[in-house]
Formats: sequence, C-alpha cells, structure tokens
Amino acid sequence: MHCCRFTTESSDRSVLGRVDRENETVVALDVDEPSLDAALRRGTNVAEAPTTDETYDLAAVTLRAPVERPTNLLGIGLNYAGHAAEGGFDVPEEPVFFAKSPSSIADPYGEIVRHDLVTDLHYEGEFAVVVGDRLRAADPDSVREGIFGYVAANDVTARDLQARDLDDALPWFRAKSMDTFTPLGPWVATADEVAAGDVGIETRLNGETVQDARTDDLIFDVAEALSAVSQYVTLQPGDVVLTGTPAGIGSMEPGDEIAVEIEGIGTLRNAVVAPE
Repeated sequence: MHCCRFTTESSDRSVLGRVDRENETVVALDVDEPSLDAALRRGTNVAEAPTTDETYDLAAVTLRAPVERPTNLLGIGLNYAGHAAEGGFDVPEEPVFFAKSPSSIADPYGEIVRHDLVTDLHYEGEFAVVVGDRLRAADPDSVREGIFGYVAANDVTARDLQARDLDDALPWFRAKSMDTFTPLGPWVATADEVAAGDVGIETRLNGETVQDARTDDLIFDVAEALSAVSQYVTLQPGDVVLTGTPAGIGSMEPGDEIAVEIEGIGTLRNAVVAPE
C-alpha cells in the first residue's frame, strides 16, 4: 500500500488516501484521522482501512506531507561512510542521532525557504522510516515488526549554523529545524512494499544527479539504527526517523529545484525560495 495525505480544490481538510501509482489515482480512506501519524497514534489499521467512493486523479489533488506532527522527528547522522568522510568525521562506532522539530515538516512539492539567518543551505536526500508500533528498548527484530512503512525525506540543513554549533559543542537542532527543513512524501510505502536493506536513493539539483547510493551502504541498517535510538527515546506510532544521507551534499540557492527519489516509493520535488 502507498498511503498519502491530500487536499482538494473544494476543501482544505486533509484526507488520507490509497495511491494507485499505475493509474495515477488516489482513493480516500474511510477513516476519521486527517494524517497518518494521528491515525497510527489512535491505533487505526490504516493498511486495511476501507475506502470511500471518492477517487481522484493525482494531478487534481494537492499532496501534503503524509505525517503532519509526529511525537518524535529524528535523524541518524554520519550513517554513510562517504558522508562522514566529506564532513571530516570518523565513522561512528554506534548510531549518532539528533532531533528535528516536527514543525519543520514540509509538503512533498512545497517550497523550501532559505531563511534570512541562513547563508549556506544544504540538501540531504534520505530514506526515512515511519514507526507503526511503540518501540522502547527494542531489539532489531522487534523494530522490523514495528515499522509501518518508508518515505522519502530531505534533511535540509543550515550548514553555516551547524558549523558554528559544532565549533561550540552545541546540538544541531536549530540548523535542522527551521520551517520547511523536512520535506516528506510524496506518500508512505508500507513495509511489505519495500525491501529496506537495498533501496536506491538519488538526489538531483536542477536535474543533475548529486547523490546516488543504496541503503545497503548504510553503516547501521534501519533495524540497528532504530533499535539504538529506542534504548534512549521511546518511539511512538507515527514517529519519523531519517536514516542518514549519502555522500554528495551541497548548497542550494533560491531559484533551485531539489528532487529526492527513493526507489519503490516516489520523488520529492521542492523549489528553493527566499523568504517573503
């Protein structure tokens, strides 16, 4: 199943839907919750939810980030050897993770704002996990059973702010958490749809490939990474964990378009803009 959140021309109320990628349509799910995270927190069986008789062409709806306000939005840092090397870091011996503000979540085709306080804005294409079950001190096998699905993400980073905070031994939170700094989408593929251990990730800046990797290059695979996180942070249904970015990070400027494509899922496509 590919689950999306969308609005229509006639209503700003968001609706969960089941995507038919082959026919490029979406049918609304007959559930009360307006976002995937809300549904999962409530215990709704989204994967088996009935559908309504409301079917739309994908081109006729506005896709929203499928997860709107998770309890936790986390990232795994330095999880590809090439990315660690390009940043001048040693390969970590255990997963490094950090928090992002859920208010940074942006729509899959929305705008990324280079805020006035930022002078060096970077893309980081990532394969992200949507948690389905509560995970506390979970072993890798329990993690695998507790994953709802996977989604494309861009861990947009104010690299200049991050560099200053690293120099002062401060957390990366502000560099990772400004509004629009976490585009998610275009939909979530359920865990049965994706072989998470070997998935292609490609990031394109203005049509040119700048990142190209597979998840089998991860230092800590999805289950290992989330297991490590869950020893310290209880992961709740609907939480999102970005699993790391490969080598090839770089700057974006207003007027650029950045695309993140995850094999078997879909493509984020976001324009970079200056603040209004």
